Amino acid sequence: MAERLYKCGYKHCVKPDEKIPLSECVAVGKRRYHAECAEIHEKVEIIKRIYFDFVDDKSDYVQVVGVINNLIFEKKYDIDFVEFTMKYTAAFCKDKVKSPYILYAIIKNGIVEKKYSNDRLRKDVIDRFEYRCRQSSRG
Repeated sequence: MAERLYKCGYKHCVKPDEKIPLSECVAVGKRRYHAECAEIHEKVEIIKRIYFDFVDDKSDYVQVVGVINNLIFEKKYDIDFVEFTMKYTAAFCKDKVKSPYILYAIIKNGIVEKKYSNDRLRKDVIDRFEYRCRQSSRG
């Protein structure tokens, strides 16, 4: 008997015309995804969590998600670079962010790109972000 095929449930599917066999699909909630789509979905969720937990928890959810999706799927920025930019924003620019649209300016900032391309500077940003996470979890 043929294995059941599923359509990927991710709105931004990387292979929209390809059906997934049950043995290869990844279930997230009640939806089934390609393995690549599930990984992208998880990273986008992490980016949103960083924004709302460490940058600005009062922003409109729809606007934040729209900006993040636009950066990744329309402007074609690498998802790891967007995640790094969000960590940079949380570590260095938290008090300056009043709107999610400022992320466009931050991501185009040459400083962020320079820190992302240099391993030592990238580690410094990630260390500062993790320190900030530990500080905020204490109280």
